[in-house]
Amino acid sequence: MVGMWMMSTLLVWAIVRVPGKNNDFETTMPFLQALAVAACITPTDPVLSNTIVRGRWADRHVPVPMTQLISAESGANDGLGYPFLYLALYLLKYLGTQGYQGAAGAGGSAGHWGGARSAMGMWFGETWGYLVLLGAVWGVFVGWLARRCLKVAVALGYTSQENLYTLTVVISLFLIGTCGLVGSDDILACFAAGNALSWDGWFQSETRNDSFEPAIDMLLNMSFFVWFGVVCPWPLFSMSFVPPWRLVVLAVTILLLRRPLILLLLYKWLGPVHQPRQALFMGYFGPIGVSAVFYQHEMMEFLHTQVKGPDGEVRPDAQTLSELVRVIVWFVVLSSAVVHGLSIPIYQCCLYLVRRFIPGAAEGLSIRDIIRNEKQYILSRSWVSELEGDLEGRLRSFARPRPPFRRLRFERDEEAQ
Repeated sequence: MVGMWMMSTLLVWAIVRVPGKNNDFETTMPFLQALAVAACITPTDPVLSNTIVRGRWADRHVPVPMTQLISAESGANDGLGYPFLYLALYLLKYLGTQGYQGAAGAGGSAGHWGGARSAMGMWFGETWGYLVLLGAVWGVFVGWLARRCLKVAVALGYTSQENLYTLTVVISLFLIGTCGLVGSDDILACFAAGNALSWDGWFQSETRNDSFEPAIDMLLNMSFFVWFGVVCPWPLFSMSFVPPWRLVVLAVTILLLRRPLILLLLYKWLGPVHQPRQALFMGYFGPIGVSAVFYQHEMMEFLHTQVKGPDGEVRPDAQTLSELVRVIVWFVVLSSAVVHGLSIPIYQCCLYLVRRFIPGAAEGLSIRDIIRNEKQYILSRSWVSELEGDLEGRLRSFARPRPPFRRLRFERDEEAQ
């Protein structure tokens, strides 16, 4: 995840341009702002990841260990995105960018009082200690306690099978409410609770025939895409600081370079990934979706409430970053939804065309085997052998004959001897 964050930061910093102090020229985006924007699009979305970890296509084409690794990564990334986001935001708050005059009063610094020491103290104390660790510990405790209580209730006959099907929804709502009351990481708490609940495999065996949870999952997925289409800021794509062609270039480079390069370098240390093509497959299917929109809203709220100048108004650099992050994140999420959402249908159409028009593809042969069979088929055709025989006969007929006078001279020489 750190590698994806750094790769996304470099791409945003290299491609995006922001207006200068007088809005009369464009300049390179400050690196701190690029860190903050990249932190929003770093996590892998668990909603779009369901297209390759669940369903008939995943059962036939994706190994089970790889699907489990993708599910675990997407679930953990959602909750572990807070440290990356708030590291950039705290540095932006206490150090500042672009040399705006800030609360510290020093020229070339737009930060609040405290500087880097306060930024790192807030990051370690509030983000890691309060948000991440508290949420993870609380989620593990709730999941473990629920599993122990369920085993006792099932053994004593105090619960029915239908109650087990709704347990995950109840635990999720309970964790979201309790973590929301104290301000901890509810997403990571739900992920940790799910791991603790299914740690020994007992809950999966009891809910193997569950049809309620997949129905709720499909309902939430469809609701998300409807909500996405309704609230997507379409006019901003042509009215923002970033031109549309830069947005397209940024989206393409992020989808192609954000994950595949990192996984190609690290796949030898990943257990379920054994080959480079598996690393490329897993790197390609790293969708960006609802988690990026969530972190974008967190970032905009922080900028509007925490990053202010001496006059109590939002600092100019924070205002610019708030407008940029909204446009960039929404366009990248839209691109990822279109690309990753259509990948499986396009693959199925191509596979149908190959099996329909290429002999031997229906038997599950590889492309190399199909090409080899085509060559053997062409060489074994009867007209090829006939053509070879006819060509050989023509060459013999065109062979240069021995001149008759030379044959007569040889006969005279033999008679003279």
